Amino acid sequence: HDNHTLWDKLELTNPGDSEEVRKQMHKLSSSILLTSQGIPFLHAGQEFMRTKYGDHNSYKSPDSINQMDWLRRAAFNNEVDYMKGLIDLRKKYAAFRMTSAEQIKKQVSFIDAPKNVVAYSIKGNGNKNEYFMVTHNANREAVDITLPSKGPWKVLVDGKQAGSKTLYVV
Repeated sequence: HDNHTLWDKLELTNPGDSEEVRKQMHKLSSSILLTSQGIPFLHAGQEFMRTKYGDHNSYKSPDSINQMDWLRRAAFNNEVDYMKGLIDLRKKYAAFRMTSAEQIKKQVSFIDAPKNVVAYSIKGNGNKNEYFMVTHNANREAVDITLPSKGPWKVLVDGKQAGSKTLYVV
């Protein structure tokens, strides 16, 4: 109940951006969370861009502010599917759920990347055939990065879709 929802914070900090641009920002934020190590904390309704209409401290606000607006579930169906895909990815691959700092230090390597891009590789957690490349691009345009090895690479998540199944190969 405390502070802005992610959607409200994005509206507040990016007032000139369209809803489509804010949806992309929201997907990026959620993908950073769900591909990071540690226990992710998702705010109730985050998958459908929950709003409290800008109320940053709604503990004293009426139900009209704090209740779930379930109509948003249908309105943001693509974003819900994206979030489900990220959760599926995290559940399927233990590489996204390491349990110790020692494992993380051993198996995660950050890669040089352009401004506003975070990129790292993850060696499969217990499965030497798994190797993941995670790239989060906060720029408004695509950027080139150098992958740590030649492909082919199976893309599981992009800005439109997410999941544990191959979307395409590069």
